[in-house]
This record gives sequence, C-alpha cells and structure tokens, in this order.
Amino acid sequence: MRRSHHRRFRDFHVFFLLIVPSVLLLFLLWLLFAGVFYPPTPRPYNLYELPWLRLADKNNGTFASLCRNHTASSYFLVALLFNRVYGRDGFGIGPYECTQWIEYMLFAGVEHIYWYDCAHSNAETQEAYLSPYLHAGVLTYLRFHVLIPHSLTEGFHFEQDNSYRHFLSHFSGEARWVVQVDVDEYPFSPSDRSSCFLSSLISDYEMNSPNVTQILMQCMIFAGNPGGDIQNGWLIEKYQRRKYETEGVAKGHQSRQKPIYRADLCKGILKHDPHGVWMKEGITVVANEDRIRLNHYWGARETGFRKDTIESTAMLVSDVSIQRIASKIKKATGLVSRKSDAIGAFLRWIAQG
Repeated sequence: MRRSHHRRFRDFHVFFLLIVPSVLLLFLLWLLFAGVFYPPTPRPYNLYELPWLRLADKNNGTFASLCRNHTASSYFLVALLFNRVYGRDGFGIGPYECTQWIEYMLFAGVEHIYWYDCAHSNAETQEAYLSPYLHAGVLTYLRFHVLIPHSLTEGFHFEQDNSYRHFLSHFSGEARWVVQVDVDEYPFSPSDRSSCFLSSLISDYEMNSPNVTQILMQCMIFAGNPGGDIQNGWLIEKYQRRKYETEGVAKGHQSRQKPIYRADLCKGILKHDPHGVWMKEGITVVANEDRIRLNHYWGARETGFRKDTIESTAMLVSDVSIQRIASKIKKATGLVSRKSDAIGAFLRWIAQG
C-alpha cells in the first residue's frame, strides 16, 4: 500500500516536472510571436481596412481631409505632441486614450499630427497602436530616444523641449499653424461645436487680425475622480467637473496657457516652458475663453489620487458642454470600447519598475 502511494506520488511529480515547463515555454513563445516584447512592424493598411477612420472609399476622407484645402501644398494646421505612456500611471493614459485624442484633433480641424514618442523601452512604444493613422498619412511618428540616443536620464523637460526643437528644425516648412498641446488637453470652443472649429477660428484670426502670429488658449482644469463608464468611456466623458474659472490670462506657468502659432515665424522654444513660444514677428494674444479654451483633464491628480472630499469638490462645477462632440465622433468612428492591453500594460509596468 505504501509502495503504491509512493509510485503515484512519483508519477505525479514527473508529470508536474514535464507539463509545467512545457506550458511556460509555450506561453513565452506566444509572447514572442505575438510581438509583446517587441511590437510588430505595422503592415501597410488599405484605406477601407482602417478600424477607426472609417474611410468608405477613396473619395470619402477623414475629418482631417474634410477640413483641408486640397489645393494647398502644405498643411494649414498641424498638432505637435510629445508623449510617454508610463507603465505606472495612476491616471491611466494608454493606447485607447491616445486614439481618442487623435480622433478629436482630426475633428477639430487638425490635418496632420507630429507624434514624438518618448518611450523608454520597447514595451512602452505606441507605434503598433498608432499604425492606422501612420499609414493613412495623418500622423508622423518619431521615437524620441532613437533620434537622440543616450538621453534616457535627461528627464521630461529635455524630451519636451527637444521634441519641439526637432519639429521646428525638420517640419516647420510643412505647416502654416501649429497647435502644441498634451494628450490630456483638448482645445474646445463653447461657441462652436462643429467639425473644423479650430481651423475655422484660426482662419478668422488671419482674416480679421492678420498681425496675430500666436494665440494662447486659457487652460480650464477638469478635476476630481472619474464617473460614468470607467472602462470604455472616453477621457472627456469621464471627467465632467471643472474649476469655476480658467487658470487666467497671466503669461507663463501661472496660467498654463498653451499656444497655437505660425510655424514659419517661430524663433524658438522657451526652455522648460511649453506655455508659449518665441516668435520672430507679429503679436501674441490670449484668446477669450468663450471663443476657445483648453480643457485640461487633470482628474484625480489634483488630490493625489485620493477620494474626493468636500473641500476638493467645493471648487468644482459641472460642465458637460464637450459631450456632444464626443458622441458625434464616437458615432462616426466606432471607437467606443477599449481593446484588451493587459499584457502590454503589465510589461510597461515591469519595464518602468
């Protein structure tokens, strides 16, 4: 009896030693071929295959092409962004939020986006997620630490300043106007919620105030913990409470304004200050918040990711004015749910740790 029990234990032990390593090996092989460790090189997309832009045929363009003057040799309005998707980000900015921002900016009238990915590892890079826009010709993707190697320890101010400088030295001739914001910042016009509202605003400035070469948008902070559909809701849907007033009209860090400026007339970037640029000529104006403002979705970062308190919510007021635009874009694009990125998020977390 004791011998039979010993034999069963030995057989189970051998089975365990054979099966578990085999399962682990197969799992590692799956991770490798799935491109988790090294995201796959995106294959070219045909227009009708794009999952979000929804191009029905070659004559039906994106929001960007609808806003564009097709006789122009360069873009009228582009967006400039530096971004890093962190492994340990309590706010939760990931690939889903990045694509929301892109679709919104295309709706606003941006024709092309220059995306500087400041990923510190292959696990953080967003190229595979952004490939539909890259191959549709509405996005230029640049890996910052490939452009400027041996700079991982320099900090985000270095990445931000030199992303903007690289754009000005290599791409400023491709665009007339540049809107320079972050992925959690959304230009919004309370008085115009139609498509191309941002490019229309700039055209109006050109016609009525031709000496204006830089427009500063006042920052409106949206704070507090998220609500609604936490899993699949858009960033601009989950945060519907803002401070009573904008950050103001004072220049620089005090108001956290963000610029829209003439690319060809920009003299340089202000060090460690993304709230405006150095212009060669023309005048800089702070836009009236009723005409254009910048919704900055700061969320629970305002309270250090703690629960809302009476004190923290007392300074907030409900504001759902942007929701109509979100609904319109979601209906047009079908971007309504988050794709599973659990393994990618885990690896970004490990890589940063």
